[in-house]
Amino acid sequence: MRKRVVILASGSGSLAQAIIDASDLDIQVVAVVTDNPKAQVLDRAKKAGVNTSVIELTGDRELWNEQLFNQVDQYRPDLVVSAGFMKILAANFV
Repeated sequence: MRKRVVILASGSGSLAQAIIDASDLDIQVVAVVTDNPKAQVLDRAKKAGVNTSVIELTGDRELWNEQLFNQVDQYRPDLVVSAGFMKILAANFV
């Protein structure tokens, strides 16, 4: 059974694109989640037919941690890959 993968990324998405394109991996990229609404990774994911979400850090870090966790959790991933994600993840997320 293919593993469900959520990718966390913040920028151009070149690492995310490599994962999305990796046909030799037994995975299904179910979503790309970013903290940057202007990140190019959003366009790359959309072109590949992958779900996208933006969780911006607006000031309350604890709230952001919870929102990020809940967003990723809704996709029920087997694996979460940080591919250029430029935020430190909370201990309970990891």
